[in-house]
Amino acid sequence: MKIKYKIALVIIAVASIVGTVAAVLIRQENKKYDETSSQYSTDISTADVSASPTSSSVSSLDSSATAVSDWHIYRNSKYGFELTFSDVWRGYQAKEAIPINGSEAKIDFVLDDKVLMSILVYKTEVWDDSAKGKVPATELGRSGDYTFVYQALETPPPELAQITEKEIAAVAKTFRFK
Repeated sequence: MKIKYKIALVIIAVASIVGTVAAVLIRQENKKYDETSSQYSTDISTADVSASPTSSSVSSLDSSATAVSDWHIYRNSKYGFELTFSDVWRGYQAKEAIPINGSEAKIDFVLDDKVLMSILVYKTEVWDDSAKGKVPATELGRSGDYTFVYQALETPPPELAQITEKEIAAVAKTFRFK
């Protein structure tokens, strides 16, 4: 009889430990979600269509990305690239988002609170070994240790009908290193 009680006590102790660990992990995951409160970590630039020719329009906690007075051009000095946007993108925002799929960085291009395209920055080794062919993205170029890809994330809603897949692809074609 004593052995059965000992076994029962061990089972109860193990179950208690597993339950406690699971509760701690769930709390940590909820805390991470609460801390971000949205998927964006930093608004790294905001297009300002009213900028005067001598002003620079930067709304940023991260000085690595800059939107210049010509809102058509997005420049990212941290990774050394730029994109050019047409008039239909007037008012876009570039937002640094939480990296996904093993990427080092993710920059979403948003219009009217809709993510229309993203630039993902991968270590070239990670892209070549594990992400290429698995992540639905188109390679834009390589520089140093990094590979740059883009994704068109959402079909534009009817109110943004001016932004077509063709328009998104046209912006991606303007990608160049500075």
